[in-house]
Amino acid sequence: MSNELQREWNLWNGKGKVPYVGMVEVTFRDGDTERAESGAFRWGHIGNCADIVAWRPAVVDSEKVETVLDTQIGGEHYKNYAIQPVEFITKNKLGFLEGCVIKRICRYEDKNGLEDLKKAKHEIDLLIELKYGRQT
Repeated sequence: MSNELQREWNLWNGKGKVPYVGMVEVTFRDGDTERAESGAFRWGHIGNCADIVAWRPAVVDSEKVETVLDTQIGGEHYKNYAIQPVEFITKNKLGFLEGCVIKRICRYEDKNGLEDLKKAKHEIDLLIELKYGRQT
């Protein structure tokens, strides 16, 4: 069902169970509209201006919950990725040097350019030497 169809008003006759569980917008007989969890409303008609005459699911998709990943100190160069380097590194249980290389490769064009590429190269050389010994 499309988001637009979900947003259409549904007429309510005041009979039966609560028609929807979750955030809703309701229109009362007097024309007022409110938004709240469906359980917060009295759905049965008692013949007065506070009777619900129509309802629809409230839009909650557009409400973004902020996480620590939404905050970045010193720039925006990681926040524009679909998967931030720290998420990729952590989920794949990569080591310190591997993580540094990924981080620097991702950001070099937006932050330190050639310096980040040289650091990534140095970290790869460190990784090779620490894992496989000094190469001649």
